Amino acid sequence: MKNFEDLNQYSLWKNNENDIIPTDTEVAEKWAIGELETNSFNLSGQTRINIILVLKGAKPGSQFNVIPQKAPAVKKLLETMGLYYNFFEDKEYDFDKEENVPTVTFMISKDKKILDRITETDKINRQKFSKKDYLKNLDAAGKEEQRKSEIQSGIDFGYPATAVEAFSNGEKKMEWVDLPEEIRDSEIGKINRKFPLFSLSKNNWKEEIEVFKRWISIVKYTSPEIYKQILESKE
Repeated sequence: MKNFEDLNQYSLWKNNENDIIPTDTEVAEKWAIGELETNSFNLSGQTRINIILVLKGAKPGSQFNVIPQKAPAVKKLLETMGLYYNFFEDKEYDFDKEENVPTVTFMISKDKKILDRITETDKINRQKFSKKDYLKNLDAAGKEEQRKSEIQSGIDFGYPATAVEAFSNGEKKMEWVDLPEEIRDSEIGKINRKFPLFSLSKNNWKEEIEVFKRWISIVKYTSPEIYKQILESKE
């Protein structure tokens, strides 16, 4: 296994009593998962799920926000996991405070080329399509460009193509309450209600929910503790 080459990594691992330093990436990953479990970063359950899925190669990339004060610690976490990341400062609307608050947006991937692509796609989308009432001001060609860009972003983040296309086309989604009772009442159903990760389409929800099941099984295998936390979460 690959040893750490960056001396700055060592500061993450020092134990006050024993100065224990890991020698391989497997130990690094276990430490990082432990950090996600304690969650001093105040990351949402959905964000922690996505980080694990990117780490395990189940999703090519993901995007999430953190408060600025937590950004340095999140960078160290991602570096320890061996994930590539880009980040930029932004603002998001806080409905509780009824105001825009500072945030840091992270884009992550295990593949540098994928990271560059999803970052560039996101940048273009923000420049072209993020202004207020932008759709009202787009002509037919512009709306089609926006639709294709939205689909590409969804696929880059690993969502089922059928679900992405249905969402982008404005089709009705399969609501949680409309799922069969045996799914709604299962652990997977309960998790899907709290953290849907992506919208299920009316026509292909059976195949799409299998993707969701695989993703959650990866989370459960990687961290039974996080699986338990999201299952019991009130989010």
